[in-house]
Amino acid sequence: EIEGNLGATLYCLGKYDEAITHLREAIRLNPEHSMAHFNLGNALMQKDRLEEAIEHYRTALQLNPRYGEAQSNLALVLAKQGKRDEATAQFKQALVIDPALWPAHFGLGGLLIDQGRFDGAAEQFSEVLRLQPKHEPAWVQLGTARAGQRKLAEAVEAFSAALRIKPDDAEAHYRLAMALGSQHEAKEAIRHYREALKTLPDFPEALNNLAWLLAANPDPQVRNGHEAVDLAERACKLTEYKQPIMIGTLAAAYAEAGRFPEAVTTAEKAETLAKQANQMEVAARNRSLLELYRSGQPARDTP
Repeated sequence: EIEGNLGATLYCLGKYDEAITHLREAIRLNPEHSMAHFNLGNALMQKDRLEEAIEHYRTALQLNPRYGEAQSNLALVLAKQGKRDEATAQFKQALVIDPALWPAHFGLGGLLIDQGRFDGAAEQFSEVLRLQPKHEPAWVQLGTARAGQRKLAEAVEAFSAALRIKPDDAEAHYRLAMALGSQHEAKEAIRHYREALKTLPDFPEALNNLAWLLAANPDPQVRNGHEAVDLAERACKLTEYKQPIMIGTLAAAYAEAGRFPEAVTTAEKAETLAKQANQMEVAARNRSLLELYRSGQPARDTP
């Protein structure tokens, strides 16, 4: 027990290598110590030694088939390996063992979002928040699920709740900005993109989306072509000019700044790259914008 307790303490202190040493010794002394196997799995997962972690979670479950936390963490490792179906089954089994095991609800919700199953994901994150009302990442994920359901007002509420708990969460600001933009609340969206960039200045998606609003919003009080160019160029540099949608935003920024020859050549590049990447909607969008730029007109979103 001493070795197991010491290993668990070292794990909690983030001293994973030392924890592994003591937990292995605990298991040598008592091979049927299910908690030592569980904690060793946790330490190995932190070191990204996933196959070894799986082995110890499975051993913990053989020794104690009602070990819900081991089942949930096994699912988490399987999800990290991309084994989504098996991970889903393991999360569900963990919740059969313990319906109040919120990490399993959270993990299952994340898998459902990845599959585009937003209704089920929203149920899982709502349950996390019933059990853990201050769990900020669950508010962000619930907002993402609500946005996927096209329940934008509820998405805004969830992201706002996340930011009340953690005001500098760049991801929450970014996702809230997207939801607000979808509701045509451009000024508030811009404010939250700027907040995201205060925390993460090299956030390409936030740079790109803010640049688009400043380049193409129908409200002249919102637009700022020169800033849009700066932002869009940064986004493209960070993504090595390989993202067609960001190159298209740069073209729109050049057009708003009155730099139409550059807008044309940049939109042509965006269309070509989009076709190569089989992003046909992006290609078509840039092809239609090209006609505007060639005639000396900037891009405009519909109000």
